[in-house]
Amino acid sequence: AYLFSVPTVTSIEVDENNALLTSVDGVLFDKEKKVLIGYPNGIENETYTIPDGTLAVNDYAFALNSKLKTVNFNDDLLAIGDYAFFKTNLDKVDFGDKLEFIGERAFSDCERLYSVELPKNIEEIGDYAFGYHHYVYEDGIVIKKDEFFEIQGERGSAAEDYALTYGLKFKYTWYPDVSCREWYYDAIRYNYENGYITGYSNG
Repeated sequence: AYLFSVPTVTSIEVDENNALLTSVDGVLFDKEKKVLIGYPNGIENETYTIPDGTLAVNDYAFALNSKLKTVNFNDDLLAIGDYAFFKTNLDKVDFGDKLEFIGERAFSDCERLYSVELPKNIEEIGDYAFGYHHYVYEDGIVIKKDEFFEIQGERGSAAEDYALTYGLKFKYTWYPDVSCREWYYDAIRYNYENGYITGYSNG
């Protein structure tokens, strides 16, 4: 599973006649360049931009990478697989609006990542995808919540559901057009019901 995390692997080369796989700047993709399969841990760059047209990041593709701090996600990306960025040094992520799926533990154990804003199109977020760390002890593995981690997203979204399910902080990022009376009071009621304000008046 952690094939690409070996620190001595600096590039993956694929024969041009291979019918299933290809390599772009040493990074492994499927032949059509729709799926990023693996990013070698030995590449020294601190920043990587996922090419336009890539629709998915495969399971474990960047897992245990110790060098990357920033990954620029393209606007086409639809899915990020299980453990894709597990235990990496990313300190910030910005997702495109089309992203629909984030897999199990995809960004867990990222010690430098303290918050993430998730787009409204997200439909599914896997178990412990954000805000949790794994600790290995003699009697087994313990999963602990990062008490300071913050999920940001829209009201009623998968982001909010994930934050509530896993007990993480949630920041509401949808702001109504205050010129619209109905939306304005809806926003007030929402904040009141969730304890963000203590009272309001319809007068």
